[in-house]
Amino acid sequence: MIAVSIALASVTLALPLTSQASVKEEMRAMAGSFKGANSANDAATLKSELQTMKEHATKAKADPEFNKGPDSQIFNEGLGKLITQLDDAIALVDAGKLSEAKTATDNLKKTRAEYHKKLGV
Repeated sequence: MIAVSIALASVTLALPLTSQASVKEEMRAMAGSFKGANSANDAATLKSELQTMKEHATKAKADPEFNKGPDSQIFNEGLGKLITQLDDAIALVDAGKLSEAKTATDNLKKTRAEYHKKLGV
């Protein structure tokens, strides 16, 4: 959660206040959903948390003001990769492969770390 906050602060400095608040809220919500997905013990809960996380990632990526920022290309690339990974994890849940879906969910941390590094946060 702290890493998400630091990343957000660094990346959103050039944004208008309303856009910053919106992206920050989506990032916090994604962090909460990630925590919920990580602690999920059943397919329904895992799928629900992954879908919620995807909704928040999609909203953050669509923020029109953020797409004008200097780091928007890297930010959107990272969110695009995250959304693809979320779709893959949801597909694993739908296929009844809970263990593989949990592993895929855990791998989302690597994407977060990769793009925090690319953004210098």
